[in-house]
Amino acid sequence: MTSDGEPKKEQRESGRRKRRGVRLRDLFDLAYSSPWPWAVFFAVALTVLLTPFLSLRAQQYELGQIAPTTVYAPYDFSYEDEVGTAARREEAAGEVLEVYNFDDAAPLEAGKRIAAAFEFGRAALARSGSPDFAAGLRDRLGVNLREDELSLLRAKEFSPDLEQVLTRAVESVLSRDIVTSKERLLALGQPIRRREEVSKASQVRRDFGSVLSLDEARELLEVQIGSLSDLRQAERRRLIELGARFLEPTLAFDYPETERRRASARESVEPVYFQVRRGKTIVRAGDEITASGLRQLDILSRENRRWGFAGALGAFLLAGVLLTIQWHLLKPARASEAWRRQSFAMTGIVIVGHLALARLAFFVARLFSEQLVQAPFNNTGSYSYAVPFAGVAVMLLLLENAPTALLGSTLFSIAIGIMTGNLQLAVFALLSSLAAVLGLFQYKRRTALVKVGLLVGAVNVAAVLAIDLLSGRHFPPSNFGFDLACAFVGGPAVAFVVSALLPVFETVFHRTTDIRLLELANSNVPILRRLALEAPGTYHHSMVVGSLAEAAAEAVGANPVFCRTAAMYHDIGKLIKINYFVENQTGANRHDQLSPRMSALVIASHVKEGIELAKEMNLPQELVDIIPQHHGTKLITYFYEKAKMNHDPELGEVSEDEYRYPGPKPQTKEAGIIMIADAVEAASRTLDDPSPARLKGLIRRIIDYIFLDGQLNECDLTLRDLEKIAQSFQRVLMGIHHQRVSYPGFDFEKQVEPLVVQDSR
Repeated sequence: MTSDGEPKKEQRESGRRKRRGVRLRDLFDLAYSSPWPWAVFFAVALTVLLTPFLSLRAQQYELGQIAPTTVYAPYDFSYEDEVGTAARREEAAGEVLEVYNFDDAAPLEAGKRIAAAFEFGRAALARSGSPDFAAGLRDRLGVNLREDELSLLRAKEFSPDLEQVLTRAVESVLSRDIVTSKERLLALGQPIRRREEVSKASQVRRDFGSVLSLDEARELLEVQIGSLSDLRQAERRRLIELGARFLEPTLAFDYPETERRRASARESVEPVYFQVRRGKTIVRAGDEITASGLRQLDILSRENRRWGFAGALGAFLLAGVLLTIQWHLLKPARASEAWRRQSFAMTGIVIVGHLALARLAFFVARLFSEQLVQAPFNNTGSYSYAVPFAGVAVMLLLLENAPTALLGSTLFSIAIGIMTGNLQLAVFALLSSLAAVLGLFQYKRRTALVKVGLLVGAVNVAAVLAIDLLSGRHFPPSNFGFDLACAFVGGPAVAFVVSALLPVFETVFHRTTDIRLLELANSNVPILRRLALEAPGTYHHSMVVGSLAEAAAEAVGANPVFCRTAAMYHDIGKLIKINYFVENQTGANRHDQLSPRMSALVIASHVKEGIELAKEMNLPQELVDIIPQHHGTKLITYFYEKAKMNHDPELGEVSEDEYRYPGPKPQTKEAGIIMIADAVEAASRTLDDPSPARLKGLIRRIIDYIFLDGQLNECDLTLRDLEKIAQSFQRVLMGIHHQRVSYPGFDFEKQVEPLVVQDSR
């Protein structure tokens, strides 16, 4: 009973684990079915974190009151000097030139009216008069016409010569700048801006010598008519009187436009601010509170009440912008929409969590520094450099990829700058994060976090050194040195925080970091130990595939740690039917007793059985996916050819679909590399003489076959990548199949005679 009961108990436990795993996966998928709940949660959390909180409890003061205590500025702030701002704005408005509009259409308009009137007059004379002649003429001229002037025009029969004299004289005068009051223009004492109404051309006029008053314009008209005509004096005076009625100011002051420009000039002036630095004494105990001190105290009081609708609304809008950028620029490790939603949630949690950690650290640092009186330990700003800002970059790089880490670090640094109002701290956080990304690119071992912590600490010191020198905070030396010490501490703090949080995120988000992969690659893992003992051929094959895949991944920029670990597990399904795979066979071939179709089913079944084993072990989903993808939908060539050879032609052709693996095809670079490495390693065992040339040719043929079969259509391996993969495979295989010299005195090809033991009796 014992032997029968134990397997049943194990089956029940396995069933419960599977059901529990399915329920957890269902809950996990439900939680990330839509990004909107997470977006709302992150927006609210960021709003709370980014909105300023109370920082000082300032009591109410009055002007002239004796200050009961000394008040220092708790932070840098500034406020507007209304008097100074108003003075500067009026000064800017006074520099705006008055705008005068010049009617550049006046000469042309006057010429048209004169031409129309003379044309009408000539036509009327040709018809021997008209009862409404005077009125029609007046309507066309647009000016009143006296009887003596009308008589002159009739006497001259509206001659073209007279028309030309009048037109040229009037147009010439109207083309000049004519003002109503020249005295006001001269008394202005500054240039004007002359703007033409039709052409919109604008120029600054400083010399008013050519500007005419109406009287001067009339005098100029007299001169023009006198020089253009040979009329008698009386006739010329009548024509001058007629032409003078066309004269009107052509240059007029544009009050609305001038005021608009002055208002714009006032608005363009930046307010004048008083700057109050952190630590400045606003009022001393026992001193009378002045107007300036009262203003600063009131500002501090208002700053403490900034937690309100306006501040929260601004923080909420900013959170929305940051989340929108995060969603659209996010490049998750996998292209699926479900993975993208999970990455969005994970990235948001990492950023928000570290912001909350930073705010808590700032609060503790402020409380701690307030209890100390000795410099530099009372400097709150120094403790900010010890906060592990680079934890965001390290977490996201280990859990996702480099683009996500860079995006998260940038958004986090922006949020830090907004939360603290300190641009220098935002730059420090960004530099620290970039150093962490650089460090994890270089180190892929178990000590990676320690080395990254030291590297981040060194970069932090350099960043603070530069910031303090630029901002002039390198004096006194004690504060400067304390800044550098806190900055270095921030590096190891990153390693501590990430070590504490990483396992939680790995479990919750089902992520597989390189550290987790290194743990799974340990040969003492039970399934690998079992594979080495029960299926040594498969185990050795997996190790060689791992070496090939690792080298290829390094060559094409894929993840070498993942490739090596995934290769160790890609064939664990062969543990179910060990002796049906050639690398594990030591006696008769069991496929000799099976039909080709049945043999193909047995061979293909190791994929399904491998997936089941991997899920029972709770292997990461990325490793589980490699098991079916490393074969894709390739043809099981040996048994397909055997089936065609043994097939009865009368039954029709053998279908390739019955002899293909179920798939799917490789979806990632790593899966494609492992597929090629698996095929190349197996094929290399068939070479009797694995010379470099033969290995190179074999690798090329295998890659060409897989490529032409369409197995790499769904992963992003390029032709250049395939060339690099081929070269890396050749180097590794040449190291494995290298030549060795013979051992002197030993002939391993010689047949050894069996040892005969004689009976001593």
